[in-house]
Amino acid sequence: LAYTGWALLGYIAFFYAMVIITSKLPCSKQETFKKFQAYTDKQTKDLTKHLTFLLGFYVSFIIKRWWDQHKLIPSPDSMAILNTGLIFYKNDDGTDKPGAKKLSEDLLRYQILAFILCMRKISKPVKKAFPTSDVLVEKGIA
Repeated sequence: LAYTGWALLGYIAFFYAMVIITSKLPCSKQETFKKFQAYTDKQTKDLTKHLTFLLGFYVSFIIKRWWDQHKLIPSPDSMAILNTGLIFYKNDDGTDKPGAKKLSEDLLRYQILAFILCMRKISKPVKKAFPTSDVLVEKGIA
């Protein structure tokens, strides 16, 4: 049975038991049942509190793990800024350094290539955009 079928079966069994208990049992047994019903109601409320706490703890733990993994993925933007700060484009006399811009572009291209190769293993959209190494060569990345 599906979930709704089991729930419906449980409701029917509960109402059947209630009819039998309220109409067929003697008063002393009905009082015992009402005490049992109050006890289980209290235990259920306590259990709900504890389960809510544990579920919140579990969800926060999972989100923290996901966020920590997300922070470990390098950003191409930060790599580009780092390249710009580490490569000197001008000589001491103010003239342009030959090949400095080409070096910066090549380093950034290699960084993006490494990023794509890593992300291609875990991201379906990246895998769809760059399915083979030939596509990377065609786009001028590799």
